Amino acid sequence: MRALALLIVLVGCGPDFRFRDGSAPDDSRDTDSRRDGGACNTALGCAAGSCDALFTSVLIDEPFESEAHVASDWRADFDAVELVAGEAQFGPHSPPESRYTGLRTRTSFPDTITVCAEMRIPPGSDTSLTNAASVGIRGNLEGVVLNLRATEGRAELNGLADTAMLLARQEPLWPSDGRFTVLLDRVGDRYVAELRYGGTVSVLRGTYASTGDSGISLEGSELESAVFYDRVVVGNVTPATRALLDE
Repeated sequence: MRALALLIVLVGCGPDFRFRDGSAPDDSRDTDSRRDGGACNTALGCAAGSCDALFTSVLIDEPFESEAHVASDWRADFDAVELVAGEAQFGPHSPPESRYTGLRTRTSFPDTITVCAEMRIPPGSDTSLTNAASVGIRGNLEGVVLNLRATEGRAELNGLADTAMLLARQEPLWPSDGRFTVLLDRVGDRYVAELRYGGTVSVLRGTYASTGDSGISLEGSELESAVFYDRVVVGNVTPATRALLDE
């Protein structure tokens, strides 16, 4: 199917932007909390990995099928995003000519918001590249992102401001097809991320002081292989989902 090139807005990449991919400084700390689960003790476990059952009200439901539909809710940063067969393709990149691909919502949301994304990021092997894809709740320069680092096989919850702060880390068993469902939830300064792969759900939690309303970001950084976002849903979760996230 013909690829659709999404209109982009180029953003300068000065020194202040070197942490835009959410990379954390060298830090030997492990997660603040970690647990693995499945069944119905996590939000994505109860929802069987589907975004649909999580929300009581939906503010954005993006299937990446129409360039016009994407452009109405999102703006693009850095390299062009292509829509291919109902997926948004980020990368691959060839530094230094290209390093980043990103989308951000045109709308900001209050301090209680949840995003669920279905995506594919293949395992990586090139250690010279960041090779990360993220889902974030953030303002222009600060917020929190869940980074999937393909080369290291790590999932990191990072707080972003002038520098990046590692809030939590997990090392999931990377699926051969690279398929993940990601949930990121914000209530004030409290963030919860869930990562479902196969029948397993990993949970990362952290606290990070953010100011004001935040938008939703999707970003790929120095990607060795193309990353595909299949669908993104943004909204307010059901009481049952909230109870699981607030545990």
